[in-house]
Amino acid sequence: MVVYTPLVFAENRQDTIVNSLAIAEILSDSTEKYDRGDKFRMYRTIPSFKEYLLISQTAMQVEKFYKNDSNQWILSEYAGKDAKITFDSFEFEISLDELYDRVELV
Repeated sequence: MVVYTPLVFAENRQDTIVNSLAIAEILSDSTEKYDRGDKFRMYRTIPSFKEYLLISQTAMQVEKFYKNDSNQWILSEYAGKDAKITFDSFEFEISLDELYDRVELV
C-alpha cells in the first residue's frame, strides 16, 4: 500500500487507513474473485485511491488499474520478466523480474 502522509485512520480504528493512494493484492484461487469484485468496489470509495495492482502468483503477470482525471479506471497489463510497471500517481518503476525476485511461481 502507498499512502499519503499523515496517515488517516477510520473512526475508532487503528488498523484501517482511509487515505490510500495505491494498493497491491496478490491473487490466489480463493481470493481472486473477491479482489477483482467487491474489494475493488470498496477501495474505489476511498477518495484518494488512484492505483490498484493485481499480482498473479501463478505467472509473471500484473494488472494495474489507474483512475484518470475523468474518474475512469484504465487497465494496463504487464507480462514477462522484461515488463516494467510504471505508476501514474507517484514516481516509481519496477520490472516484473525485480517484483518476482526469489518467488517460486505455483
